[in-house]
Amino acid sequence: MTESHQSVFAFLDGIPKCQPERESRAVDYVYGGINMRLRDGNFAGVGMILDGAEVERMHDVVALSLLTSTNPAKGKIGLPRVLYMKRLRDYFRSTRPSEVEALLAGLE
Repeated sequence: MTESHQSVFAFLDGIPKCQPERESRAVDYVYGGINMRLRDGNFAGVGMILDGAEVERMHDVVALSLLTSTNPAKGKIGLPRVLYMKRLRDYFRSTRPSEVEALLAGLE
């Protein structure tokens, strides 16, 4: 089943806005949504989510949770994950330059 752009945007819009007290809720939401799609074999849908994610508008924890939740299927997701990783790396280089390597270690 092919996921619609509408459902991808609904997923991205549904990520709880991340004040410090809501980080775990946002991460749970991301992991739940990504894991459901991975179990269903909906790698294209996961790729669409990564393509549509605006790293610079997300809390760092949520942006990283999108990357870590897709790590087990990185080979099946392919280019969208590679491009998301590049966008995230570039963002962290501009906002947290001394922490980039530590934040992304093991996620390539």
